[in-house]
Amino acid sequence: MADKTGLWDAIYGNDHLKQTIITDIRRKRLSHAYIIEGPEESGKLTFARTMAAYMADTAANIRKIMSGISPDIIEVSLSDDRKTIGVDAVRGLRLKAYIKPNDLDYKFIIINNAEALTKAAMNALLKLVEEPPSSVYVLFLCVNTSSLLPTIRSRAPVLRMQVFSQEELAELLLSHSEEAREMDFKDHSAFITAIRSSNGTYGDALSKVSESNKRHGDVNYIIVDIIEAVCERNTEKLNIKINSLPPVRTDFFDSVFAIRTLVRDIMAYRVTYGECDFLFPVTEKTKDFSKKLSLDKLLSINDILSEAERMYLYNPNVLTIKSYLFTKFNTL
Repeated sequence: MADKTGLWDAIYGNDHLKQTIITDIRRKRLSHAYIIEGPEESGKLTFARTMAAYMADTAANIRKIMSGISPDIIEVSLSDDRKTIGVDAVRGLRLKAYIKPNDLDYKFIIINNAEALTKAAMNALLKLVEEPPSSVYVLFLCVNTSSLLPTIRSRAPVLRMQVFSQEELAELLLSHSEEAREMDFKDHSAFITAIRSSNGTYGDALSKVSESNKRHGDVNYIIVDIIEAVCERNTEKLNIKINSLPPVRTDFFDSVFAIRTLVRDIMAYRVTYGECDFLFPVTEKTKDFSKKLSLDKLLSINDILSEAERMYLYNPNVLTIKSYLFTKFNTL
C-alpha cells in the first residue's frame, strides 16, 4: 500500500472538504459525479487529481496521477483556439469511459472549464452521469455551478473550494512562499496590494505577488505606482515608491522626465477622449488615472516636476529632490 501521508498538503485550507472526501473514499461511498466549484487558481484541478491519487495503490501510480500522465485519469480542457467544449469531445470521453483501466481499477474523467461545455455536450454527458460504468468518476470543474445544466447539478454533489480572507492569504503566503516573504520584507505595502487585488485564492494571490515582484525593479512601473499613490493619497506607498527611483543622478533625471511623460499622456487622454498617441511605455493605467486626476491636479503635478528638474540643474543631492517630490505630492 502506497504511503499517502502528506498527499493533501498541496491544497491549503479546505480542511472540511478534504476530510469529507477522505471519509467517503475510505467508506467506499464516493459519488460517481461531482462538481468542483471555485474561482480561477483556487486549486480545483489539484483537488481533482488528489481525489484520484488517494484511491491509488502504488507510489508510481500516485506520481503519474499528480503529474497528469496516468492513462486512467482523462482530463479535458478548453483548447486555446476554441471558446467551447463541443459534443465531439464528449463522445470521445464516453468511449474512453467504457474501456478497461490500464494501471488502476478505476477511472476518473476530469472536465476542466466545464462552463465551456455546449448544451449539446452537457446533454451527451447525461447518460454517463446518470448510469456510469462501474468505478468511473466524472468531475466537472467550473467557476460557477449555474453554468451547468440543472440535470447535471441535480446528480452531482457540489464541492466548493475555499476563498480566503486577506489575513488568511497573507499567513499562507508568508508560510509557504519564499518569494512572498522576500516581497513583504522589501515592500510590505506592495505585498498587501497584491493580496487585495487577488480573487481570494492562494494561486491567484501568489501570481499577483510574482507579477508585482517582476514589476518592482522596473522604473516605469514604479512611476505608475507613484501616480497611483497620489490618486489614493497613500502616504506610505508614495514614500516607498519615490525612494525606489534610481539613486544615480542621470537615471533619476530620466525618471523625473518619464513621470512628466505619463502626466502628459493622462492630460492628452482627458482632452482628446482617448484619441491620442501614448508616449509613456505603460499605458494600461492611463485611462483610469484620467478619471481620478483633475486637470488642475495634473497641472500641479507638472509644476512640481518642473521645479524638481530646475533643482537638478543646480546640482542638489538626489535624496533632496526625492524628499521634495514626496512632500509636494503628499499635499495634492
